[in-house]
Amino acid sequence: MTANTGIGGNNPPEDQRIQMLTPAEDIELLVGKDVKDLSERSASLLDTYGRVPDKITDDQVYDRVIALVAAIRQVDSDRDEKRKKMKAPYLAGGKAVDDAFKLPDDKGVDRAKKMDAAIKDLTSRLSEYDTIKYQEEQARAQQESDDLAAKAKEDGIEIDAGKVEVKLESRKSEHGGMSTRSVIKEWEITDEASLPRSVLVPDAKKIQKLVDEGAKIPGVKVTERVATVVKRS
Repeated sequence: MTANTGIGGNNPPEDQRIQMLTPAEDIELLVGKDVKDLSERSASLLDTYGRVPDKITDDQVYDRVIALVAAIRQVDSDRDEKRKKMKAPYLAGGKAVDDAFKLPDDKGVDRAKKMDAAIKDLTSRLSEYDTIKYQEEQARAQQESDDLAAKAKEDGIEIDAGKVEVKLESRKSEHGGMSTRSVIKEWEITDEASLPRSVLVPDAKKIQKLVDEGAKIPGVKVTERVATVVKRS
């Protein structure tokens, strides 16, 4: 039995059979009631927040501020819960589309990821070849510059050979595609003790761990403060 997809039929054609989700331009209408309620609640709480003294000076105000923070947390929790609920089918649809376009084979292997790996591998091989050619050309050009300077010096002319820069140009393949090349300067640390302080970054996590353990670290000042967290009760 075939599905009725013709004029007057109940099912749309296969290429139009899409999950019936509210289009983006109509979302505002769909969430309007919830947004209105949450907006009114948040506006009232934020208005109250604007009247809270800059400094808390007694327990009565302290308790009221706790209640205010808890109420704000509740509104924010309700807002996030409704947002996630409304967004869930769209996320599920988006994931289904992403999964389909990973081009899985019969065994479920992600062809898109394999293609990405192939591109990186082949590009690495091209870069290795180009690096060898660049180094050879650089050495050849530098030798020519040094020879020219030496020849000129014999005639009493001083020429600063300097460092010769080889210009790299793009290469278009007759089989399709084009490569563009640029020189990347790479580095590795050979003597950490010789590094200037300007390039050293303190490890905040290690310092915090030592401080928490009571360590006294030269160049580090330790102070104490109370961190307060309010829950919704």
